[in-house]
Amino acid sequence: MSKTITRLLSTILFFEIICSLSIINAQNKIRNTEEESSSIFSLSVQNLVQTAPNVLEFDVYLLNTLPAGTNFELARIQLGFLINASIQGSGTLSLSLSNVGSGLKAYQQFSPSGSLVTTSLGAYPDQTLLQQSPLNPPGLGNGTLISAIAPGTKLVHYILTNSVNFVSNTVPDLVFITGNYPDPYQELYFTGVSYYSNNLETNLPVNSGDDAIVNGEPILNPGATTFNVTGTGSICSGSGGLPVGLDGSQTGVTYTLYNNSVAQSPTVAGTGSAITFGNQPDGTYTVQGTLNNANTVMNGNAVITETPSLTAGVSISVDKNPVNAGINVNFTATTMNSGSSPTYQWYNGTKSVGTNSSVYTYVPTDGDNISVVMTSNAPCITGNPATSNSVTMSVTIGTSIDQNKMLMNVYSTDKNIIVNLSQNAKQVLIYNTLGSILEKGINIIGLKTFNMDKSPNGYYIVKIITDNDVITQKVLLK
Repeated sequence: MSKTITRLLSTILFFEIICSLSIINAQNKIRNTEEESSSIFSLSVQNLVQTAPNVLEFDVYLLNTLPAGTNFELARIQLGFLINASIQGSGTLSLSLSNVGSGLKAYQQFSPSGSLVTTSLGAYPDQTLLQQSPLNPPGLGNGTLISAIAPGTKLVHYILTNSVNFVSNTVPDLVFITGNYPDPYQELYFTGVSYYSNNLETNLPVNSGDDAIVNGEPILNPGATTFNVTGTGSICSGSGGLPVGLDGSQTGVTYTLYNNSVAQSPTVAGTGSAITFGNQPDGTYTVQGTLNNANTVMNGNAVITETPSLTAGVSISVDKNPVNAGINVNFTATTMNSGSSPTYQWYNGTKSVGTNSSVYTYVPTDGDNISVVMTSNAPCITGNPATSNSVTMSVTIGTSIDQNKMLMNVYSTDKNIIVNLSQNAKQVLIYNTLGSILEKGINIIGLKTFNMDKSPNGYYIVKIITDNDVITQKVLLK
């Protein structure tokens, strides 16, 4: 209550002075200041800057705009400002001043004890009042001569401090209080300027935005610039994850990665370029940037899904084994986790055979060793490519189901190799394992016995040559 009474008395006193001086000026027929004010002075706020998370500073200047060579001798000045109340949040504002660098004469400089802050204004509930009371006029010839060189004479330097950090991304919206502002509650503190003119103190009207201007509008505790979160994709179990990051960053910002809303460590400092938090496992990732104690959530998220690892496999089976000589056989590959487009390579021993197919068809020779290698294109596959089991073919000469082929039987008994042919064979040759011909028969049909008494027991090769075929058969002599 005492502060309110003091403020009202100060305001009433100032306006009484204004009224009394106006009457004197009228009686002495001095100049009409209402018409001249726009060309007499300019009051301005300069260097409005934030110097700490909870500190805002600015200078006030007065400029002589009278015709060149005309002095502006300051009599007195009082200052009133409105500032955006939302900057303080839950804090409490206090206003202090410094006269360092002031161009005013010492006895006209503002008193630190005169600086006041008033909140909870009835007429302007979203704003806060800053006020500076005037000193008594020093008398004609003793006032400060105001500079005509822009921005003018520095009057005072103000330091506005909040008990907590200013609310992030707010602006001061600092303005001079002048006649532009209605005051139904009689609670504002208007800016006023007087100077010595015609040997009298003359009060000048002040108009905010015209001859009372605030330069600059800083964003307080600006939050971090937003960038896009990167890293969405799928991973295989045990793969080590995918890199999560931002497509850009801001120097001075500390970035924190969150996995399913849980903060991860370490944090990463902004570099001005894209950044990464390294490989991350499955989860939903967001990023928060911290600047001036304000947190800003970056754009989007990265969703990493994990796919279990699977093992590739292949096995083969053949439709006939053992099989008569000269008969086609079909090998079929059965796969596991092969994907949508697997590839196949068939082998006979170490020799590549067949085509890129899950089925291999050919006429086998006794002792052939068939296998296949399958390469899967499925994701998250281990054991790729996969090698199948091997199938060793057993080929014997017996009754053929093909009427165009010779019916034959080859076997051994009592140190004899016996050949039984349904068609004429131009030649029948018996070889040892070294490739030497031991026996030979010409134009043989039906049953033919070859005596092998002089040959040791073991395997021998029987070659049968007809008009249409050359058939070989391995036989064990015993």
